[in-house]
Amino acid sequence: MIGRTSPPHVLITSAAAKVPLIQGFQEALQDNGKVYSADITGDCAAACFSDGHFVVARNDAPEALEQLLDLCVMNGIGLLVPTRDGELPALAAA
Repeated sequence: MIGRTSPPHVLITSAAAKVPLIQGFQEALQDNGKVYSADITGDCAAACFSDGHFVVARNDAPEALEQLLDLCVMNGIGLLVPTRDGELPALAAA
């Protein structure tokens, strides 16, 4: 993005227990951006390690895509990292 002075905030979806992935992004950003997690439950390991956690609808729910887009806009998220193959068709179509 032109004019951006810091790395984008990141949202890792279907985060569940993907703590090493979250920590890897946090290390790469070096406190210049936040790493958020999202999952269908708030009771997951990722919620304890990310800079913020969102409980979201299942990716096959009609509102799922709009919910993710709203989260990205509201939180300055510039990079969405899907972690399940099942998420890719809907996200690619968008």
